[in-house]
Amino acid sequence: MLQDMMSQMFARKEIATHSLTGSKSNANCALEPRPQLDKTKMDLLFRRVERSCPTVQMEHCTDEGAAGGSQKQIVE
Repeated sequence: MLQDMMSQMFARKEIATHSLTGSKSNANCALEPRPQLDKTKMDLLFRRVERSCPTVQMEHCTDEGAAGGSQKQIVE
């Protein structure tokens, strides 16, 4: 479901070349970070998931590296 929603909001190339946070990856720390996906669109996407799946809760990420801790994560 989330993948379908993302493909409606973002071009395939944008999904492939961007990241959720825009932060440096621990797995590829030698590489430059990818640009962040549009935050407004991502917030809309998170709200749509919350409405579509009432059993899924969205919580703010406590990871300081994740865009200042402002990103959300899905918790089932």
